[in-house]
Amino acid sequence: MSNRYKKIEVTCPVCNISKILDIPSSLFLQKQSRIINIQASPGTVCSDHRFVIFLDSNGTVRGYERIDVNIAEPDDEREGVIILTLTKLIKIFGTYGVLNLIHAKIFNYPIFIVIDKNIDLEYNSDNLNSIGNTILPERYRGGRTLHLYEESDYDNVELNVKDGLLLDMRLHISKIPWDEKLKFEESLVEKALEIINEQEQLVLIQQIISRFINEAECALTILEVVSQISKKELIKEISRKIMTQKINNYRLNLIIEFINHRFSPKLTAKIGKLKKI
Repeated sequence: MSNRYKKIEVTCPVCNISKILDIPSSLFLQKQSRIINIQASPGTVCSDHRFVIFLDSNGTVRGYERIDVNIAEPDDEREGVIILTLTKLIKIFGTYGVLNLIHAKIFNYPIFIVIDKNIDLEYNSDNLNSIGNTILPERYRGGRTLHLYEESDYDNVELNVKDGLLLDMRLHISKIPWDEKLKFEESLVEKALEIINEQEQLVLIQQIISRFINEAECALTILEVVSQISKKELIKEISRKIMTQKINNYRLNLIIEFINHRFSPKLTAKIGKLKKI
């Protein structure tokens, strides 16, 4: 193996099977402090488990996170027809990659995807942005969009990505601009994949996201008329106004993130009084 790859020993966090993987050296060229996320699908390290490997810029394993979403094997494409579906996206970007793409689209982070010339991508940025818009209510479609770059531009793209998601088609994620775990996205993808009809999968995802956005918009209306409010009281008011069960702390943190990235700096400054839980 040439110097293009770094050998890293990885251990499955579920069954403790270990394997040495060849990771592209280009991922570690930038000397800044950051964490690289790499997906391990069944067969990568062990035969049964899907998880994320967290590496620092030196190639040291800093931890693992199990992914519990069960993915059925995709059916063959219908001859002559290219259909972009949730299952197809998972086949291209992996489960964890799709969870991050959904999060970026909901919360309006820019998305940068580096294309590998050795992997055939049938879709362009318009196709990918289109399905991203499909999962959002109409009033939130558009915004900061998805961009595709050639592999030769990788270093340039990485240097210029400030607050966006950066990933490639080899299931490597070099930059994630948020701290929250993707429990919300994992749950909605798991529920969607229980549905056989692929178009209905996207409808369900949109419904779940719409319910969350309704909660965030409710929080926004509350914050617009108060000078300050406690986290406990805000949770209580949201639950009362939309007549839903009490939201938890994780959900409130997502609502705060949504308002931070979807609305004006003046509103962002106002909710700055509400620190993450």
